[in-house]
Amino acid sequence: MRAFRRTAAAVACMSALLIAAPAAVAQQGPATAAASRTAAEIPVDTPVYLVETATNSSAGIEVYANYDYVQLTRDSGRLVDGVIFHRKGAGYIIEHTTGHWDNHRFWESSHSALWSGVRLGTRESATVYVPVFTDKGFALQDPANGDKLTYANSSSKKWVYSGSLGTGGRSTAYFRTQAQA
Repeated sequence: MRAFRRTAAAVACMSALLIAAPAAVAQQGPATAAASRTAAEIPVDTPVYLVETATNSSAGIEVYANYDYVQLTRDSGRLVDGVIFHRKGAGYIIEHTTGHWDNHRFWESSHSALWSGVRLGTRESATVYVPVFTDKGFALQDPANGDKLTYANSSSKKWVYSGSLGTGGRSTAYFRTQAQA
């Protein structure tokens, strides 16, 4: 009789676990869901808008010191330039669909001692960015320094940076892609 009670108690316990398991999985929340995201969310070789999620601003460019530098639009919801993600190794190189200089359309972290902005360079000099998926969107990490791209949130120009040089007034950029119409 004791063996029967133990077996019945074990079956009841297992049944309770099986019933509760789906609820426990559902309670894992967005952080767990974000961790399971894959690179399939980033369209490859297709023009898309790259939109920063907190500001709803898209990536654009502006000429500064003989380079096109990447910045976010000042107006929330305004879509300007497209980008194209090209697979390279464990990450992507990012091609801007517009630019002011021939053959300079690929995002490149400048890694200068004076300026850590992201500018447009050649395909050969392009930085490979690795996406880091979160519940806020995906951040783009520069493997050369391990830093995620940031943007200036305290000025009228939201320059995009790679590196920790002068990070005051900057926020990590979390992106989503949006199809071009």
